[in-house]
Amino acid sequence: MSAIKPLPPLYTREDYIGTKTALSASLRRLDRDFEPHTHDFFELEYILSGRGTHLLNGRAHPLKEGSVYLLTPTDVHAVRVEEPLRYYGVMFSEEVFRADGLGDLLLRCRGVQMELSEAEQNRLRPLLSQLAEESAGEGLFMSEYVRSLLQCILILLLRKMGGDETEPGGVRGALLYIQRHFREDLTLEGTAAAVGLSPHYFSEVFHRAVGRTFSCYVAELRAQYAYHLLISGGKSVTEICYASGFGSFSSFFRAFRRQYGKSPQQFRSDMAAGSRHQD
Repeated sequence: MSAIKPLPPLYTREDYIGTKTALSASLRRLDRDFEPHTHDFFELEYILSGRGTHLLNGRAHPLKEGSVYLLTPTDVHAVRVEEPLRYYGVMFSEEVFRADGLGDLLLRCRGVQMELSEAEQNRLRPLLSQLAEESAGEGLFMSEYVRSLLQCILILLLRKMGGDETEPGGVRGALLYIQRHFREDLTLEGTAAAVGLSPHYFSEVFHRAVGRTFSCYVAELRAQYAYHLLISGGKSVTEICYASGFGSFSSFFRAFRRQYGKSPQQFRSDMAAGSRHQD
């Protein structure tokens, strides 16, 4: 029986972006493998050159020139380097967004990788170059310009995905807030306060816009994150339960079974059996 791997580390916004800004963008180089991890912020990376493999939520994707991926706090990923990777890396928190359409892409594309055409790359590269340059500077209009550049980048990716739906402003802000804080003791009242709405009104508009209650949506998000940890070789099922934000194992069991049709233990057992058959 193989040893159970530890949980992937959680990288925080404070460590990688800082507390004085909500966005960090730069041109980077990766020469070595990056082990499985997750984070409490959003991340966008565009590959300029090199080759490798991106392990995203348990699935392998080739990395090469023109690859771009967008990650949310529910995703677990790793990178295997075959040839050194040069890439633009953008890390940002939900605070970048206001009550407008900027966050729509992030709310629907959890853990997505795309391959861009030459024409799409030619449009994206100058924007990323400007974003990296401007995000490192200071000035009266720097923040608004940086935000506008990120908006243009996300619109290009949104078009690539073919998405055009929007959510009401208060709900959109709440969904972005939940994306970052779902691992915590999240309440409807606290989330409503974070987006400036009364709990009763927020509950009504959230259910109407999302199609399910606040508690059901949060439980689904936590179950999805637990699923990603399970397929990434996380530690014990109990540890994954609490790392995903569930307050009890019974609530974790119910949410996971409702979403995936089997218990977490059965899911892990089936994965192990499938792995043995492949061997």
